[in-house]
Amino acid sequence: MGEAAAAAGKGIPKPTAEQEAKLLADIKKINSAFINRKTVDNARNQCTSILGGSPEATLVKTVKARFEGLGVESVSDLEAGQLLEIIRSNGFCK
Repeated sequence: MGEAAAAAGKGIPKPTAEQEAKLLADIKKINSAFINRKTVDNARNQCTSILGGSPEATLVKTVKARFEGLGVESVSDLEAGQLLEIIRSNGFCK
């Protein structure tokens, strides 16, 4: 199932207020520069890639692209892996 199909089936998963607070706190622990007006949207959009079954290498590339910008010059592979783990384990991405 592709990203479009995943999004069409249930819509883009959205964290509850509690999940969002934890998501932001966990992401801030990696790099406080990742916290900006697009952080939650970036995580939600990345979730569609995860649920869509994209290969891990593609997920690393897309999470890096989504979290770069707005004060973030680059995202390392290590940070990308940490971001993916946070999004997967938060509870909203299902």
